[in-house]
Amino acid sequence: MRRKAIIIWLIAATLVAVVAWQARQAHLALQNPAIISGYSALAVMIALVLFNVRKKLSMIPLVSARVWLIIHVAFGVALLPMVWLHTGSLWPEGLYEQVLIGLFYLVSGSGIFGYWLSLTVPRRLRHLGGEIIYERIPHELHEVREQVKQLIFEAVEASGHETLTLEYKQSLAWFFARPRFFFSHLSGSRRPSAWQEQKAQSLKPFLGEAEMRSFEKIERLMDYKNKVDGHYAAQSFLKYWLYFHLPVSLSLIIFVLWHVLLVHLYAL
Repeated sequence: MRRKAIIIWLIAATLVAVVAWQARQAHLALQNPAIISGYSALAVMIALVLFNVRKKLSMIPLVSARVWLIIHVAFGVALLPMVWLHTGSLWPEGLYEQVLIGLFYLVSGSGIFGYWLSLTVPRRLRHLGGEIIYERIPHELHEVREQVKQLIFEAVEASGHETLTLEYKQSLAWFFARPRFFFSHLSGSRRPSAWQEQKAQSLKPFLGEAEMRSFEKIERLMDYKNKVDGHYAAQSFLKYWLYFHLPVSLSLIIFVLWHVLLVHLYAL
């Protein structure tokens, strides 16, 4: 994989060098070098958009998604000098040009951030353990919540005390109602487990034998709930990033195509 990555990056760097050389030759021939750099950048942009199409067609045995990701990143980075070559500056004059370059920087920045996510989120999920399908998380939480309620009911029936019922109403219902500690799970903070430990330490001295047996099972369900919450946070963050990156990328393509149309209209 490392050899493939090096080859892909070399191809991307070669493309930038070729475009720069061709633009230089056009300039020396008293032609417009922006035509070469502009259309080259447009071609790369469209190719990068097709990366998402490749993910939708994962059943077709082309190349691995990992290789496609490296291609996407390498040519996305190569696009930066190509666009700068086309604009002649990091921040061009003119409102329309500034909107274009602003969209381009948003796409580039979110793309780099997305690549970082693709490296860190899978590692985080492996650390959490298990495999939880994102769409099944609401069902998983519902099942856990029902099991907790059943355990509390059994504890009340066996002991005649409502200590667990009161604790559930005061704090556990909040915890089991939906995913919690979103940013803590993202950062790998111990806050969720510390919250759980604090609740257990403050409650256990007031529990009888029957209630303790039920609460030990509830603790295991809390552990599982924390794992589900971790999966929810990591997978949600990837989805939120995609919901930002794709619309901004498509907006950039539309603005660029409109820019090309205007250039040709004024040329006529």
